[in-house]
Amino acid sequence: DMKDLTKEQVGKVYKVRYWDRVQADALPIGIDFLATSFAINAGSGTSAKLLQKCINAVPDGMIGPRTLQTIAGVDPKELIEKLL
Repeated sequence: DMKDLTKEQVGKVYKVRYWDRVQADALPIGIDFLATSFAINAGSGTSAKLLQKCINAVPDGMIGPRTLQTIAGVDPKELIEKLL
C-alpha cells in the first residue's frame, strides 16, 4: 500500500523508475531535474522523447550515448528554455 511506504522506499522508487530511466546522472544540472520531473508526470519515455526533440535527435524515447553526446554539445541554458 502506497501510504505505508517510508521516505527511503519512495526515494528508491523515484530513482529507479524516473531518475535512472532518463539518465539523469549523465545530464547537465537543471536538465536532470526537468527530465526527471517530466518523467514523473508523463512517463520516462515521453520525457526522453521531448528532450530528444529539443535537440533535434531521433525521438526514440531512450536516452543513450548518442542523445547524451548531442546534449553535451548544447548550451544547457538554451536547452532548459526549450524544455520549459
